[in-house]
Amino acid sequence: MRKITFSKHARFQLKERNIPEQEVKDSFERSDKVIKQAPGRFRLIKVIQRFNKEYLLVVVFERKEFSNEVITVFITSKIKKYL
Repeated sequence: MRKITFSKHARFQLKERNIPEQEVKDSFERSDKVIKQAPGRFRLIKVIQRFNKEYLLVVVFERKEFSNEVITVFITSKIKKYL
């Protein structure tokens, strides 16, 4: 598996949105959907549980030569919009 790195923006979003880094790393192993957005850029989607409700963890990342660099990450309740 490729190494997972985080951009400065992604690290800020993790802190701002209270998303554990490990949860993002785990989503790469058990994603529900990966969508190609542009050459080398992808959107990973994982259904997660928070406060007894389903949400989506959305991770936008770029595939580098030896790693996947997380560009941004967010949690949304708009499941139908992304799945």
